[in-house]
Amino acid sequence: MGRLVREILRVTDPRLTFYGEQRNTWYDVRTKQPVVDILLFRKLHRAVGSFGLSGLDRLLSFMIVKELQLLTGAIQSVFVHKDSSDMLDSFMRQLTPIDSII
Repeated sequence: MGRLVREILRVTDPRLTFYGEQRNTWYDVRTKQPVVDILLFRKLHRAVGSFGLSGLDRLLSFMIVKELQLLTGAIQSVFVHKDSSDMLDSFMRQLTPIDSII
């Protein structure tokens, strides 16, 4: 299952493809040719069945949780450093909208 998930992620890499929602298809960024469409997932369903797709979904979910945990850890480490925190506070003050019209 892991190899299958990694191959799907490789083929639908957002740096190389984009998703067209109207046709449920991933397209190559450079050539604009379809790379993956709904037929792949129908064939995948025929090959691994409902339990296999459920396993793929579960594995992808765990991979997403892992990435989110890494992201929150990185964000927390930024706020541990006082210099970074002061810089973000300064940046936030600059972006705060003005309450009154001059």
